[in-house]
Amino acid sequence: MADRVLFPSETELEQALTDLGRRVAYPPTPDLADSVRRHLADGRQPRQSFWHSVLALPRRPRRPVLPRQRRPRPFWESWLPLQRRAALGLVALLVIVGAVVAISPEARTAVADRLGLRGVQIGQVPALPASATPTVATPPGAASAVVPAVSSATTPLPTASPPPPSPGVRLGLGQRLTLEQARGRVAFLVLVPNALGAPDETYLLSTPAGGQVALVYYPRPDLPEASTTGVGLLLTEFQADIHTVGPIAIGKGLPPGTRLEEVQVNGGRGYWIDGDPHVFFFRDTRGQQLSENTRLASNVLLWEQGPLTLRLESSLPKDAALSIAASVQ
Repeated sequence: MADRVLFPSETELEQALTDLGRRVAYPPTPDLADSVRRHLADGRQPRQSFWHSVLALPRRPRRPVLPRQRRPRPFWESWLPLQRRAALGLVALLVIVGAVVAISPEARTAVADRLGLRGVQIGQVPALPASATPTVATPPGAASAVVPAVSSATTPLPTASPPPPSPGVRLGLGQRLTLEQARGRVAFLVLVPNALGAPDETYLLSTPAGGQVALVYYPRPDLPEASTTGVGLLLTEFQADIHTVGPIAIGKGLPPGTRLEEVQVNGGRGYWIDGDPHVFFFRDTRGQQLSENTRLASNVLLWEQGPLTLRLESSLPKDAALSIAASVQ
């Protein structure tokens, strides 16, 4: 019969383990408080497990710190600073050019060929063409005065002088209409300077395409007669649509001695031209100069207002012309 295996009781097992514990050599218990303090103070060290700190086990070697790789910058981050630098450079250039133009009359005329408005081209000419000299044309259908042949013994008969041509004929302004008729013949709103009231004469010209309306004001105390037009003030306006008018509708040739200044009129860009008379002419839709309309002009204010390009010609100084232009609506 096999021997029975006898298991110790709980009391006997406890006594045996206690006796064994007295015979086993354990390492001394470390100072837990100091270990925790060192762990908290050395926050930059790599994180170790709790038992590594408590049991003072050797630390794992730290991995080398590699330089941080810079992420690639989006293209717009490099583009924006360049654009800002370019914009600042352009502003500085415009300030310098504006200062030079304001100081030097020669510089004002030298930059004329770089300037212009919608449908208007401003350029330099070395001298005035002979064809631009103001002349008085005979009105269409006017009969020439005939002086009958008489002998020396008879007394000459008085002859009738033909009436002076109207501004529309002398300046090539087109067909004379009333203001309301002209407004009904064009697609744009015809503006009138409130400071002057209704015009004395109104004309409609088919050039440029889409039509050009001219408002004529007779000479009066506040509008002295201009030598180049024979009227007190001439205001022309047209809608500069590049699809119908073409790139250039009006040309101006500035000879030496003519001054050009950039101005603001009713929030729009404009130019004031004074000094020596300059050449004024029309261009057709192909850009060809219409020489039959070439003439001289004196003090002129050009500006853009909404879709329109306006031209005010008179003998007035700049401030007076700007004041009248400010009332155009």
